[in-house]
Amino acid sequence: GLENNLVPHWDAANEQSVKLALKLGYSNPKTWEVYFYKSE
Repeated sequence: GLENNLVPHWDAANEQSVKLALKLGYSNPKTWEVYFYKSE
């Protein structure tokens, strides 16, 4: 955890997850594009 200089990250897939992360004390949320591969 934090005592070992490790920083937890929250992978938020939607706005509700971002809001929960902020409420739990996570900071600096970032956005990125996600691609899904669907095999046939």
